[in-house]
Amino acid sequence: MKQIIRIILIGIIFSAFCSRGWARNFRVEVLVFHQDFPTSEIFDQAESHLDWPAIINPKFVENVYLQKAYYSLSANYAYKPVYYKSWVQSVGPNRISEGVQIKKDSLLNGFVRVQRGHYVHLLLDLEYAPDRVYTETPLIYRINEKRRVKLNEIHYFDHPKFGVIATIRPL
Repeated sequence: MKQIIRIILIGIIFSAFCSRGWARNFRVEVLVFHQDFPTSEIFDQAESHLDWPAIINPKFVENVYLQKAYYSLSANYAYKPVYYKSWVQSVGPNRISEGVQIKKDSLLNGFVRVQRGHYVHLLLDLEYAPDRVYTETPLIYRINEKRRVKLNEIHYFDHPKFGVIATIRPL
């Protein structure tokens, strides 16, 4: 009888751990850059529309995987890197991570999140205001996108005024 109770208790404990799942660590690397291509799109956003999630302060690590892209953008007069950081983020199964704030002075503000399910998704909500220093009511350009990403690959998020290059790697 004691052995049956012990087996049942072990089963309950094991199922509790399995239902909660194990968090997995990912290395996220994000490079945001300015670009100014002609467009027929009309931009009229003058105030922030960010819907902030819970924000964490991640452990930033050395930039590694997008260094070549960073140096290529820096050498080209048509582009200007604005933000480049890497961090380690933990995400449980079937969960969306807390947001990591992406901020550069008054030019760039927003967050990045990772969603882990059957696939991995990257959620970006970034606002870029390059003219904030020069005008009283600057336009704000926004990328708000959720995209399925393949691990260990480089992904590009496009906007006529700025772009984001990102990669996610499992640890």
